[in-house]
Amino acid sequence: MASLLVVYVLLAPMIFNALDAKSGKRLYSIVGSFTSLLALAGLWLTKDPVVVSLPILPLSYGSQPVGLLLASVTTLVWFAISIFSQQYLRHEHDTDRFVRLFGFSVAGATACFLARDFLALFVGFELMTLASHGLVAHDPTKEAQKAAHLYHSLGNISSVILIVGLSIIGFQRGSLNFTSLNNMPLWIALLLSFGFAIKAGAFPVQFWLPNAHPVAPSPGSALLSGILIKTGAYGILQVASLAAAPTTYGIIIIVIALITMSLGVVMALLQHNAKRMLAYHSVSQMGYILLGIGLWAFERNALGFGGAVFHMLNHAIFKSALFLICGSALLAAKTTDVYRLGSMRKAFGIATPLMLLPALGIAGIPGFNGYISKTLLHSALAHAHLSHTLHKVADLVFILVAFGTVCSFTKFTWFVFFADRKGERKPQKRASKAEVIGIGLLSLATLLLGVFPQPVLKALASEVGYLGASWPAHLHLYDGHALESAGLVLGGGLILYVVCYYTGVFHLHPPQITLESLVHLVRHSPQSKKAK
Repeated sequence: MASLLVVYVLLAPMIFNALDAKSGKRLYSIVGSFTSLLALAGLWLTKDPVVVSLPILPLSYGSQPVGLLLASVTTLVWFAISIFSQQYLRHEHDTDRFVRLFGFSVAGATACFLARDFLALFVGFELMTLASHGLVAHDPTKEAQKAAHLYHSLGNISSVILIVGLSIIGFQRGSLNFTSLNNMPLWIALLLSFGFAIKAGAFPVQFWLPNAHPVAPSPGSALLSGILIKTGAYGILQVASLAAAPTTYGIIIIVIALITMSLGVVMALLQHNAKRMLAYHSVSQMGYILLGIGLWAFERNALGFGGAVFHMLNHAIFKSALFLICGSALLAAKTTDVYRLGSMRKAFGIATPLMLLPALGIAGIPGFNGYISKTLLHSALAHAHLSHTLHKVADLVFILVAFGTVCSFTKFTWFVFFADRKGERKPQKRASKAEVIGIGLLSLATLLLGVFPQPVLKALASEVGYLGASWPAHLHLYDGHALESAGLVLGGGLILYVVCYYTGVFHLHPPQITLESLVHLVRHSPQSKKAK
């Protein structure tokens, strides 16, 4: 019975979204996502992990705790977006194609998280990549097509890298099962990690993400940023658990994480397009996740592992909700310019307080989910046996990026919800019930995971024990030191907001990296001129 539940969860997104596209009623995906949540609940109640092997291809899928956590949040996001899209997709063209591609993208992501070997993970990864390219390219505008071309090109590079790396390790070991690949050579681990990092949006291949997310329809952006980039992080997590020379590998991932989180938050602060700002924050928050993975690889730091996975869940929830809020803003105000939105509180009415919860979550305010995962990550960093210099730099970057996140979402909240709309006199369109319910589900999850994190922590402790590490017997998530740190971050972020607002920093215009700018840079480099 449990095996059938695994198969159902894998196939449901494709089947029900195809039915949705065929009927045009936009109800099948709601039914499919809800029943998938029930199936996942059944898998959680199954005492022993389930492994399903396909009879023809050497692919295996199962129900390990971390995979189930990520599959569950993927299905929750699918459910919320399905409800939200009841209204939103009425304003889009070619919705049948979009719905089908959306279903294949969800199915690919779910297959990644439930995979028990690298081949199964790669198959899900490729399905997701091919389908999500259509989500980016959905709008026929020149900007969307350029972004889709960049996304497709980098996706091909990622695929080639993963095929090469997996082929080598497969021939060496005779298997791609996770349990058979301990002590993976360092260079293979780094090669595979780079392939996964392209999809994760990590430095130095993060530039596709702020180009792709703003041009996709908001349900697509929510899926891309909330779920799909987590497949890359999940791939890196699997590699980190298997790498030989874990200390060297861990330090490399930690350094990349610090650059990723810093670059992302700085660029986010300078954006005026709300969706582009959120995309850069996805880069920054991916840095937090990679920091936890790096600490896990460096010394099997259990809190690093737990913080990374918990932050994957949290980011999936609050970032999906924030992109859906941008979708509602686009319907209500016909723009995603932060400084031209304003007064979205009128569009959401009495539901406005509920709409503010995702911003509180990503800012790490106590009582919300982001606070839990960031506290786990900060505790992991505090207890890590890094060199004195790296430890000090990492701690400083962690705090400053947290300041920037609070500052940025203070800006987002104020200008989107409360400031007067600039140059606009016509009344704002009210958000539909479907929009409010879809966003509200994710907003409530932001609160519930902050207040009741114990079920997730218990699952993480189980996974860490399975991997041979020790989970702390007592976690003090709300002790004086943790709350003091949260207060420091809140205060520092608000001060930074005042400074940026009154000095005009928010209105600086940073260069945007596109495929054309990279090609131009290569063609006009000194080396290329000498070659000519």
